[in-house]
Amino acid sequence: MPTPCAEFGGGTSGTFALVVGADGRLILPRSMPPPFNGPDAVSLAAAETAGRDVRDSTAAGTPVRILTTSVSSRIGPVYVQIFQDRTAEERTLGVLLTVLLVGGVVVVLVAAGVGVLYSRRALVPIRASLASQRRSLRRQREFAADASHELRTPLTVIRTSLDLLRRHPEAPIRQVGDALDDIGAEVENMTHLVEDLLLLARTDSGAVPLERLPVDLGDVTADAASSLVAAAAQRGIQVTAEPTPAVVYGDATRLRQLVLILVDNAIRHSPSGGQVRVSVRPDGAAVLLVVEDDGPGIREEDLPHVFERFWRGVGAPAGGSGLGLSIASWIVAGHGGDIQVSNRAPSGARFAVCIPMERGATAA
Repeated sequence: MPTPCAEFGGGTSGTFALVVGADGRLILPRSMPPPFNGPDAVSLAAAETAGRDVRDSTAAGTPVRILTTSVSSRIGPVYVQIFQDRTAEERTLGVLLTVLLVGGVVVVLVAAGVGVLYSRRALVPIRASLASQRRSLRRQREFAADASHELRTPLTVIRTSLDLLRRHPEAPIRQVGDALDDIGAEVENMTHLVEDLLLLARTDSGAVPLERLPVDLGDVTADAASSLVAAAAQRGIQVTAEPTPAVVYGDATRLRQLVLILVDNAIRHSPSGGQVRVSVRPDGAAVLLVVEDDGPGIREEDLPHVFERFWRGVGAPAGGSGLGLSIASWIVAGHGGDIQVSNRAPSGARFAVCIPMERGATAA
């Protein structure tokens, strides 16, 4: 075993130091621990020229990192050569690459499964007229094309990041952190997209039941809007809510999702310094939920398409999939209500949702 002065961090640290004379003779330690069998001549030669050398190499098949530097001493110039075992580092990177590859394959399989599921649902024999069949087939093709387009971007980012990791397997984890962050962000985006696709596929088949319980839409709206206040503040946008107690007969979870979709959409389209206004009030035998923003509004020719799946207007902010408002429309229809969109003067969009009140409830 090496002498204590030539060993760092204990007997299992995997880091050792050698002291070599100018003539290449080993001064310390007197014997080398396995797998080291002596100074690295290539690194010594480089240090003699540059005064310092750092390189990756192998010692008896073990990956090591070698630091060689020239030092003045009482016996003249000597060279200190430090070996660090990189076995654990390479093993960690190998495990990380395996996890990322397996995760990528799982994501692709899930996306493919969703596509197959929806395709099977869309290919159920249609008993309607020939015109209806053509419209349905056209919608299927458009949906498949749009879904493929939305999934292609995150898959491309994941594949590019994995290629980067493969090209630099020896790089420390801190140097590939951006690639890992990109993969994590795209996996999260793809997860949300797949969840929305599954929800829409289930709604088409009528497999998503809605609860029918008394719900105070004012409380639901206040809670949902407040959860987005911090995110809006980061973009310089103020969210204000004016909820009036109003009871409807419906599903609290889906109604909260409805408010989140509309408020998040308004935040995305509002400029910094803008305001998003949310209000709830009884309106005769129904409850009126209104969400307004200070954005540029919607082009008149685009208004009929706002609630279509995967539809995104010209100049729409990045990050959306075009499914949120389709889900909002389904939630409103499932509660027997109606949703309308219009432009405000001088600018901005206005979404108005009208939902029937609970049986027997009266305006407060």
